[in-house]
Amino acid sequence: MRRFLESQNGINRFATKGTRTIPRLTNSSPKYRKHRASDRAIVTLNGKDHYLGPHGTKASKAEYDR
Repeated sequence: MRRFLESQNGINRFATKGTRTIPRLTNSSPKYRKHRASDRAIVTLNGKDHYLGPHGTKASKAEYDR
């Protein structure tokens, strides 16, 4: 018969009482990048892509800064 330590529950053998794994949040801004197929500027916000206009133009960079 296999015995587990007191702090292990048998389901997750490496978990211990009182500890949790939490992802670290990052404070990064969305990247201004080029959509190669259409040559347009694109930004992803909340999982959705937003096209800003032709890549490298003042109008697309102004839209990104907004």
